[in-house]
Amino acid sequence: MKLSLILQQARSGELSSLSAKDKTDEKIVTYINLALIALYGRFQLSSEEAIITLRPDIAKVIYTLDSSDHDVKVGTRYMTDEEFMSIVAAFDESGNQLVVNDNKDVTSILTVGYNQVQIPLLDYSGYVSIIYRKNPDLVVYVDNRGSATEADVNLPLQLLEALLHYVGYRAHGAVDGNINTENNTHYMRFEKACQRAEELGVMTADDTMSLSVQAKGYV
Repeated sequence: MKLSLILQQARSGELSSLSAKDKTDEKIVTYINLALIALYGRFQLSSEEAIITLRPDIAKVIYTLDSSDHDVKVGTRYMTDEEFMSIVAAFDESGNQLVVNDNKDVTSILTVGYNQVQIPLLDYSGYVSIIYRKNPDLVVYVDNRGSATEADVNLPLQLLEALLHYVGYRAHGAVDGNINTENNTHYMRFEKACQRAEELGVMTADDTMSLSVQAKGYV
């Protein structure tokens, strides 16, 4: 959806009682970005596959899911530093699903840092596929004679209501820095909007389980 739609809806609704200086484009965009982070954490809105080239010859067992680790690639590129959110699933190069974060299983892949995975040497060789949830692309507001408001915000329209309530929650909380009735009301409405989206089944998660190194042609 377009940034202009969100700005218009926010100003005429959730932020209507705030002063002009408290609802400039720049300020609203910061609240939109915080809302995107909250919603992408709540719903699986974007996913991707990273291929890890295992290095048993040098006993490397920890791999970092960002641009610093050249044994990790997404297609033909290295991962960016901010895209990884969490692991959805993992597969070996034959397409068999691997156990993730089971401390009682010695063959389990473990997340040992917010963007680091430990892969036991054991029987794995070649490649491991990590299906992961991606962080949102944040909105960068650059005023260019009004064209900035035509920027795209990567969010399904059915989550517009939830986003607006989160914007209202952050904006009203920023005015005086205290939890107040208006601030608390918007957060409760945000939670309700998310629950409705979940209950009505309007969110369709990616069919990430169909992705694997085998499907990608690595074997």
